[in-house]
Amino acid sequence: MIYSRRIFFLLQYFLQRIFRLFSFAVYFGRYPARVPNHSIVFFPCRQTSVSCGLAGIVALKDRKPSEEKIDIGSLEFQVETIEGNCFGNCHENGLSLKTEYLGGREHVRSLLQSVRNLKQNDLFFNILQN
Repeated sequence: MIYSRRIFFLLQYFLQRIFRLFSFAVYFGRYPARVPNHSIVFFPCRQTSVSCGLAGIVALKDRKPSEEKIDIGSLEFQVETIEGNCFGNCHENGLSLKTEYLGGREHVRSLLQSVRNLKQNDLFFNILQN
């Protein structure tokens, strides 16, 4: 009984996801900026570029632009920590390379995750705009 309930909820979840994927509003010959989110535009009008191939035939507008702010101060602190824990500093002060080099493994992972979070078109556009 428990397994059948779990299977039911799992199946319901997947069906909702599939329905959401295929429930786009469809428009023809419109500007992608002027259609609502979660829309497909066939033969989109673009004033600033000429597209060829599939990009000139179909445009997909799926989500709202993000309003996220970039925390440059946090990134600067993480980079300064890495600069302060260079090989020469660890060697001069007798620090363990395994735990202290570049701030430690967790610090490097944290910086990598922060940088990966910046790899979004909306955030990149915000950087270029400011």
